[in-house]
Amino acid sequence: MIFEIIAPLIVILVFGLPHGAADGVLAYRLMHTELKRFVLFFILYIALGLLVILVWIIFPLFSLLVFLIISIIHFGIMDTEKSKNQPLRFVRVFVHGSAVILVIPIAHREQVKSIFDLLAFSDTSIIFQLIDIVFYFWLIGVLITSIFPKLGGVRVFLEVGVISILAILLPPLWGFAIYFCIVHSFRHFQNLWLIFGKEYSLKKTISYTLILSIISVCLVLFAAWIITANNPVDGLIRATFIGLAAFTIPHMI
Repeated sequence: MIFEIIAPLIVILVFGLPHGAADGVLAYRLMHTELKRFVLFFILYIALGLLVILVWIIFPLFSLLVFLIISIIHFGIMDTEKSKNQPLRFVRVFVHGSAVILVIPIAHREQVKSIFDLLAFSDTSIIFQLIDIVFYFWLIGVLITSIFPKLGGVRVFLEVGVISILAILLPPLWGFAIYFCIVHSFRHFQNLWLIFGKEYSLKKTISYTLILSIISVCLVLFAAWIITANNPVDGLIRATFIGLAAFTIPHMI
């Protein structure tokens, strides 16, 4: 229980969530000379996050499905950022972004379904039916992008292959945590450093990000405590992933 559920959730919160919290540092960098604009950004950012949570509470099954779709797009865009000028990016976004989102539920159906059911507050069989269908299109996409060098070729095959193998071999939450923290978050921080590097020292950038990260993690843990009911683990799962959804939407915008 601790190793397969609680530990990866803590890893996601501690090492994955900060890449979204860095939005505040980026906003400060762009708007620090305009205090009103900076404050307005934070108000809108928080309001959008709260709106996501509200919609999730009202329409949980729909929200979970939308969250999975948005995650595919978000992961795919980040994974293809360096090759964005190559052809058929929408196909490559789908292939890269879907690897962890599709393979984990396919490889660990029962475990993931229990998590999805928990997040949707209901049966999520329909989502798995959609995943089964989309998975075949993903395999075709992997084949196409692996065959043609201009679409990534061997590099795509190796990267997607390694991510998929880890997703199959590791427990589901660990598979997601490894991808989210090591691959996705690392690439995001690389892009941010290209922006911050000329103006801020590494120490200053880390300090700002750390402060916002601690606030974000505390908010998620507070939410977990509120919705704990009789099962703290269920509360932590819900708070972590609904919290990620609340951060992801404004983070993408």
